[in-house]
Amino acid sequence: MYRELLDICAEADCLVSSPFQIVARMIYEKLGIPFVSVHMSQFGALGTKAVQSVSASIVNRCRAEFGHPPLKDPLGQEGTSPDLALYAVSNRVLRRPAAWPAHHHVVGFFFLEESGFVPDEALQAFMEGPDKPIVVSFGSMIHEAPEKVTDILVKVVDKLGRRTVIQRGWSGLGSAAVAGRIRIVDFVPHYWLFSRASCVVHHGGAGTTAATFKAGVPAVVVPHTLDQPIWGQIARAFGCAPVVIPFMQLTVDGLVKGLEEALNNPKYANSAASLSRGLALENGVCTARQLVERLVSEKSWRRAGETAKMQRTGGA
Repeated sequence: MYRELLDICAEADCLVSSPFQIVARMIYEKLGIPFVSVHMSQFGALGTKAVQSVSASIVNRCRAEFGHPPLKDPLGQEGTSPDLALYAVSNRVLRRPAAWPAHHHVVGFFFLEESGFVPDEALQAFMEGPDKPIVVSFGSMIHEAPEKVTDILVKVVDKLGRRTVIQRGWSGLGSAAVAGRIRIVDFVPHYWLFSRASCVVHHGGAGTTAATFKAGVPAVVVPHTLDQPIWGQIARAFGCAPVVIPFMQLTVDGLVKGLEEALNNPKYANSAASLSRGLALENGVCTARQLVERLVSEKSWRRAGETAKMQRTGGA
């Protein structure tokens, strides 16, 4: 990765990367080009000392091989750009800590403004039924026994008597024959699907949570790993979700109870709609773009000034 990215960035104006791309910081140190780290949540620097120790022991061997000094926390604080760190989280969700350096910015969620998606006629008709359906979307989560997860979801739908859309996701949920109130789909853009749902059952990933917030519908969050439990608690704190059910504790009765509360108590729909209206006033992509352009412009002027100075002084 180091050799390939170094070659790609040799003539680049800027490097935009995740703080978890371990060679990005190395390329920045080697070339000195403008470096932007993009964080999908505010939790990247909260790793335990054990995680820091393990990641440092692995990453620093690579850094030493290419002549870079060691880092204490390469996937946390020191994976963040010293130039510009963008947090793609709504200002309504993340209040910028006063102690943060000036180059850290909370810009708003990143949404891809897609258009032109045309569902098949069967899905269109299903979503336009008398009652908005529940949507289940666990995204890239991979389950050891997807058939058991599917069985739980089918039993939940039977108990609720509500039409439901289940996205297959990476696990291939719904591979068993299901019919009646359930429709199984592959990729459908969240902006289209969630906005037509009565409630979304999801895993609490940063992007899926943001998409649910934007759709303005309540949720039941079933976190599986990493920062997902925190996103679930944020959804609950904003009144958009009545309950957070860790995946290992997922049961038919527990999910039925959570969905009944989300669907029957109007405060959750009202809170979700209120948050959605607030998000509509933000444009995270535009704000991020302006900050990146400003950084590149400033660095270009600085680099041009340094070149002119070296020419005047004979390259000393």
